[in-house]
Amino acid sequence: YIVTPSTKKGAGEPMSSDYVMAGPAYEPPYTTDFATYADADAWTIIDNNEDWTQFWYSNGDPASTGLGIYTNSYGTCDDYAISPAVKLQAGHTYKVNFTIYFQYADTEDSPTKHDFDMTVGEGTTVEAQSTVLKEVRQFGNDQMYTRHDFSAQYTPENDGEYNFGFRLLTAYTYDNLALVGASIKEVVDKDLAATKLAGGVNPSCNTPSDYKVTVKNEGRLEAAGYNVKVVRLDGENQVVLGQTAVADALAAEADTVIKVTVTPDVEGDVQIAAVVEYEGDAVASNNTSAPFSISVSPEGTVPFNVEVNDGTNLVQNTDMP
Repeated sequence: YIVTPSTKKGAGEPMSSDYVMAGPAYEPPYTTDFATYADADAWTIIDNNEDWTQFWYSNGDPASTGLGIYTNSYGTCDDYAISPAVKLQAGHTYKVNFTIYFQYADTEDSPTKHDFDMTVGEGTTVEAQSTVLKEVRQFGNDQMYTRHDFSAQYTPENDGEYNFGFRLLTAYTYDNLALVGASIKEVVDKDLAATKLAGGVNPSCNTPSDYKVTVKNEGRLEAAGYNVKVVRLDGENQVVLGQTAVADALAAEADTVIKVTVTPDVEGDVQIAAVVEYEGDAVASNNTSAPFSISVSPEGTVPFNVEVNDGTNLVQNTDMP
């Protein structure tokens, strides 16, 4: 707040008080996309090497709205963005996820590598953030203007109010990056997620085509013995077009790509999705991927171009009879 001294002779120069945040700690799940200044102000910013470069709230571009920072080619970063306190229970496992925006791609002509840590502690000081949950070294972004998720799990020994940190350690690299999302949630034992469906956008009716489904183990325990399906979305119904049974074990926090042979059953524009089925899965909301639009050609039509679509890029196909 602002304090202005005042006497009968007049008012003095206004001065600002120290910045103080008050209120109870958050309860999990905690999530933010830094949509407002208030969201960003809940985080503590530390310029640990005092080089006058630090995280700041950037909202000029929706794609990179969050706690932004410029890294440079002539120095080394040592900067923290630390979350507000979140109440955790002893013996429970929690997952912290940071979504990071990177402006530039890592190429041979212009190497762009980043180093950073995910930390945790009971407090918002460098000393408190002494536990490193995950080290990321020499991460190179695959294409410009993209976001990547980084996650780690933590099981506290004691009940308490904990803060999670993003510590940037990038050296001699010019880039613009931002922490654009963060979440902290309790982890259940069994939780598989269908995170991505990729494949051709112009298959032929009643003709098998291979699609790729990315499955991630969001649970605390290793997972094995699950089923991956590709379905056609028909209102409230899901029509199974292909499925693959998976016996191999998938470690916690790991992901894998499963091939599913899909046979479209109707012509025209339809939407399909990937579904993962796992006995005992405690979270149903992530079992189905985002819809994937395809245009099914008449039976006997052979795609001239076979394109792979990751759900973000547009492709065109030419058919031949």
